[in-house]
Amino acid sequence: MLVLTMYLDFGYWTIIDGKHFGKFIEGCLKLSPEERAAFLEKDKDMGSAHEDSAQEGQTQAPPAEEKLKTHFIAFVCKDGGLYELNGGCDGPVYHSTSSPDTLLEDAVAVAKKFMERDPDEVNFTLMALAKVD
Repeated sequence: MLVLTMYLDFGYWTIIDGKHFGKFIEGCLKLSPEERAAFLEKDKDMGSAHEDSAQEGQTQAPPAEEKLKTHFIAFVCKDGGLYELNGGCDGPVYHSTSSPDTLLEDAVAVAKKFMERDPDEVNFTLMALAKVD
């Protein structure tokens, strides 16, 4: 059995051979980023693997056909702008100017606007992924 341990910027991950993610990682190791994207697009098993892992969690997953109000978004700084990456939108959403030094503060300002739109909504979480020097 192959056990692959990878170091990412935020810690070690262990992926066991035979499971879909292990096969996926092994298939992508020597590919360029563009080739990895194409590999992912053609991968029919990724959705099944996602559903399987969702069922292993502590919270019961809703039915796949249920319309959800919550989802994940990301804020990124690109070419001096703060962009929201949201799968529910047609493309990146520009919010304001930004820089790597002000990204956190700029993203928090937008998040506060989101919270002001629906002040009774408490189902949200903010997380920052950052490099530690």
